[in-house]
Amino acid sequence: IIAIVLYVQSKITNNDSKNSRLLASPVYSPEYYGSSVPIWKLSDLPFTLLAGYYVLTFATTALARLQQYKTEDIRKRFVPSNIDFEIHRYGEWILLMIGEGVLSLLIVATTESKDYYIITTIGVLTIIFIHILTFESAPHHSEGHALWRSLFSNMSFSMLQQLLSMSLIIMGLSYKVFLLNVLKEDQYSVYNEKTRALAPSSDVNQSVAAAFYAGSLFVVIASLELTTLTHSGLKEAFGQLRHRDGDSYQVYWPVVVLNLLKLGLTLFALTLWVWTVDPAVLSICGFVVVLSLTVIRVLKYFFVHQKALIDEAAARMTGRFKSRTSRVDVPHDDSSAAKTLSRRSESPSIDDLTGGINSSFDGIIVADLNGVISTVNETARELFRYETKEELIGKNLSILCGGSDGKRHDGYVKAFKKKLLDDPSSISNNKVLGRQRMLHACRADGTEFPCVIGIKLVANNKMIA
Repeated sequence: IIAIVLYVQSKITNNDSKNSRLLASPVYSPEYYGSSVPIWKLSDLPFTLLAGYYVLTFATTALARLQQYKTEDIRKRFVPSNIDFEIHRYGEWILLMIGEGVLSLLIVATTESKDYYIITTIGVLTIIFIHILTFESAPHHSEGHALWRSLFSNMSFSMLQQLLSMSLIIMGLSYKVFLLNVLKEDQYSVYNEKTRALAPSSDVNQSVAAAFYAGSLFVVIASLELTTLTHSGLKEAFGQLRHRDGDSYQVYWPVVVLNLLKLGLTLFALTLWVWTVDPAVLSICGFVVVLSLTVIRVLKYFFVHQKALIDEAAARMTGRFKSRTSRVDVPHDDSSAAKTLSRRSESPSIDDLTGGINSSFDGIIVADLNGVISTVNETARELFRYETKEELIGKNLSILCGGSDGKRHDGYVKAFKKKLLDDPSSISNNKVLGRQRMLHACRADGTEFPCVIGIKLVANNKMIA
């Protein structure tokens, strides 16, 4: 196909003078090169076909997977450890694209120019903050990740990562074009009428470079924001816009204002090329946009989780029990530790506490020393947003832990069990039991929320939490 296109093009163009120059012809100004090139030429057909093939391949793959998995849970088809591997590989790939952007700023010849130093310094800082936003836009564990949440979230995340990587490459190339144009302007400035460059290369028009920069920055920002939505879901995102006030819900203005600011900054990034085509000014404006979005991300996290902490504290204060929210771990076997526990007259049995567990306003979960859940009360089910309590029975407690705690939880449980079985008397000196601590818990839909927990051992080989 490419050979045919090139042959046809050679017949059509007929050595168009606009695409060629005699060696000894006059030197044109940088504005000339690229200024008369049409948006699309016949020689662009191969790339157009490749782009069309990419879109078609992704669309057909998506439709095939939707048809295959439309009636079942995607999590039945994937292994969590494989999802963790995919998350790691996606992270490596995006980091590679970010590195390409940095290289684009560093492999251009230097010149003693203020604009050159501004573009280079600000460009590197912008990419650093994009790197921060990128890796703060996704959880780093499978339970709360879009790849594990649903088929639609899985495919959306995959597509957005591809768009993000493409836009990062274009953004890096835009910086490189900025630097090359600044470099060539300095070179042309030292020429006089009696000198000329032997074979000056074609330049990209500044307005075109500005449009590419603004467009790529917009796609980067939009991809990162939409990626966050694939993890949390639209319901969770809209839920952050209001808060409970008694029996009704009120607009949560701090989060609303922050979202409006994000929208305004995103649209400003898209229209940057309309306001200015100066490379240095564009670079500074892009940095201000990315830095502002980073600050907004921090503020939004604070406001959202502050609201969650207040809501959780209010719910606990209305509880009938003074007992702490706790997670329970129990020995399976008839071990000496279990016997020691059963002999402690001050430790009630799980049967004695069943009524209190079921009627408590606190979320209570009962599990054994291996972390396997055996009892869940209604409050805990609602707190973690499961349809039925049976969905949790028999599962490991780690599915309720968010962030890094989810990955390390099994290790905590094993170490706690080993210490308890080796030395039952260590219960009284244990620093974990009977104390409150805060961690990030994970709901059924993968969203995370701050949670205050406590752990207490009880008799009859059960623990209440």
